Amino acid sequence: MLCAQAGCRVEVADVVERLQHIMQRGGGMVLVAASDDTTILGLLHVAPHYSLAAPPQADIRGLIVDVDSRRACVGRALLGIAEVWARDRGMSLMQMHSNLVRDHADRFLGTLGYTHSCEQHLYRKTLA
Repeated sequence: MLCAQAGCRVEVADVVERLQHIMQRGGGMVLVAASDDTTILGLLHVAPHYSLAAPPQADIRGLIVDVDSRRACVGRALLGIAEVWARDRGMSLMQMHSNLVRDHADRFLGTLGYTHSCEQHLYRKTLA
């Protein structure tokens, strides 16, 4: 599964359930790029992000491009569609978090005009 290339261990049934949740609750848009033989080449999840401290913006929640399809404009095409989606909804800013170990993502996003904004700590708490 494509998610495994990004270091995410998920079961197909979990992905299906999450996709249904996103689509039923207005959680943005999910794009899938596929080849003519239906091989999945990439996927992107973009969602609106609303905050009291900032105007509405689009949040890329996930962008994964198959390692063999990189440099083939798959990611560029997915992001282009997501940017149009965001603009059409009145959002003037796109943002995406990327793990520091993914230096290829940093270079790629830079070529598309995305700038490195800040470094952050991520805090998590498991809810039972």
